[in-house]
Amino acid sequence: MNEAQKKTYLKPYNKLGYAVGEFGTNFVINFITFFLLLYLTDTVGLNSAVIGTLILVAKLLDGISDMIFGNLIDRTHTRWGKARPWLFGSTFPMCIALVLEFAIPNMSTTAQYAYFMVVYAVLNSVFYTANSISFSTLSALITKNQNERVQLGSLRFMFAFSAMMIISIITSKLLGFFGGGTYGWRMTAICYAVFGCVLNVISCLSVKELPEEDEQAPDKEKTAQSLSLIESLKILLKNKFFFILLGINIAFYFFSCIAGSAGGYYTERVLGDPSKFGTLQIAINLPLILTLSIVPAFVNKFGIFKANIIGMTGAVIASILSAIVGNTGNFTLFLVFLALRSIFSAPLMGTINTWTAEVAEYSFLRSGKHIEGSVFSCISIGNKLGSGIGSAVIGWLLAMAGYVGTMEVQPESAISMIAFIYTGIPAILFAIMGILCFCMKVEKVNQELREANK
Repeated sequence: MNEAQKKTYLKPYNKLGYAVGEFGTNFVINFITFFLLLYLTDTVGLNSAVIGTLILVAKLLDGISDMIFGNLIDRTHTRWGKARPWLFGSTFPMCIALVLEFAIPNMSTTAQYAYFMVVYAVLNSVFYTANSISFSTLSALITKNQNERVQLGSLRFMFAFSAMMIISIITSKLLGFFGGGTYGWRMTAICYAVFGCVLNVISCLSVKELPEEDEQAPDKEKTAQSLSLIESLKILLKNKFFFILLGINIAFYFFSCIAGSAGGYYTERVLGDPSKFGTLQIAINLPLILTLSIVPAFVNKFGIFKANIIGMTGAVIASILSAIVGNTGNFTLFLVFLALRSIFSAPLMGTINTWTAEVAEYSFLRSGKHIEGSVFSCISIGNKLGSGIGSAVIGWLLAMAGYVGTMEVQPESAISMIAFIYTGIPAILFAIMGILCFCMKVEKVNQELREANK
């Protein structure tokens, strides 16, 4: 570890201020992830398979915009830094688009699909993409200290999962307070949009980016140049760890989509009690939040790689057991295994940003060129593709099983499919994440490159 990595850069208020931005953004994006499909099928009356397909198409387009915005951040040089201007500028339109998404006009079904698609694509491909990538990139630009990056990652996800838990509990209450129906959804979206906007602004103003330095660059002249999108892509294609990390992010956000979107269907149609959605989210998120508080100490003892191998081994076992128990009717034991799965997955949540910074460092050590924004786009790409595939899979499987949102009683095939989606698919995804984590040996390789560059 070099001197820059040992030095401390952040005050407690910097860390806290940075992390609250994740809290605000999650009130925006997880309202969409958790409830948009349910709103569209059960309130607006649209077809789940069509909506799932449109979401997937929009997410595939997002992958292109992620790379574009990552490159734009790399090419940005202002007195505010590289990422902060994009974070600030994307916040307001992102929140406005959220309200528009939950205010679909009463018009023809075809027009409603078109309205949904346009707003959803703009929200995700432009505003949320710019917001997400700039926010993630900041963790590499405000400190070079690995321990501080782990702390930022832990705090960030503590706030993220707190937001998930809170939104799962209070959304039904807000809907009821505003009278339900389309008006209730719209007013709830307005509340979340305002809250998210305020916290994003606080986050942006709470940190300051470090000056750009090139001390370790093999060729200082090259690092000073702004790279084109094609040049950045060429560097990324040579970074094997970027693709491993992308796979982890896709699998994780696929899982998050299942835990959120399918959770509403599972509690309402399988358990017969929509209020249990909040109970499930508490069982998933509260243990994770508490465990994230000790992740920095755990990582400090074992290192990032070993901490994640230990964690993912336990998470895979717990996810398999939760899938088995989830279909036995033992709700209490099901909650226990969901909690254990979250506890064991905490190291990955707390270190994913740090691993991403290491992946960016790997590209820098090999090429001498800074492409942090492009590398951190893998988090946003993984989010978009994972949640897009998740939404599409849920929509397709529900339609295939005969689910119709406006029907009071669903066929048994639909009930069984919902149970499989919510309990079986996560076990598969955690197994995939475990295998990919085992391949993520970027820290060791980076240390070897630093020694070779001395």
